[in-house]
Amino acid sequence: MLMQAVVAREPATAIPQPPAAFLGAYHLHEGSLGREEATMISGGCLCGAVRYSTNDEPILTRLCWCRLCQYLTTGNAAVSVCFPSKGMTITGETRDFQGIADSGNRMHRRFCPTCGTQLFSEGEARPHLIFVRAGTLDDPNIARPSATIWTSQAPAWACVDASLPSWEGQPPPPTLPN
Repeated sequence: MLMQAVVAREPATAIPQPPAAFLGAYHLHEGSLGREEATMISGGCLCGAVRYSTNDEPILTRLCWCRLCQYLTTGNAAVSVCFPSKGMTITGETRDFQGIADSGNRMHRRFCPTCGTQLFSEGEARPHLIFVRAGTLDDPNIARPSATIWTSQAPAWACVDASLPSWEGQPPPPTLPN
């Protein structure tokens, strides 16, 4: 006779939706005066306690296979989108995990203390840049990777896109648009 165990479970909790004021992502569109206009890029954590927005366009998006990023992503490459830090608005409490990256830079990795979502990375050597975890964007389609870094630390099973530029270690820093 086959016996089955029945486990009582709490009803599923709906994932909170971002407030209407934060919806949107960077898109160029023709404005009322015939010029291209940009709309806001926004995102946040799983529980909704932390939200961010910027009107700046992404500088680049990288897949990082360093060992620390593999820990942060539970085994995969981290997909991070680089923005100028001066234009980023962050609301809600974040906590900071500090460490020295494989590049030698002191890094600040910020996360939501309520749900644990990894949100941002910032390097002390480059305070003008902030890297946002692509999975936290309201529209993750804007985060098309443009490079893969730290491929020397990727596991043998890693899928590395051969069509993207790649570096075995730390590449040169991204440059800000004029």
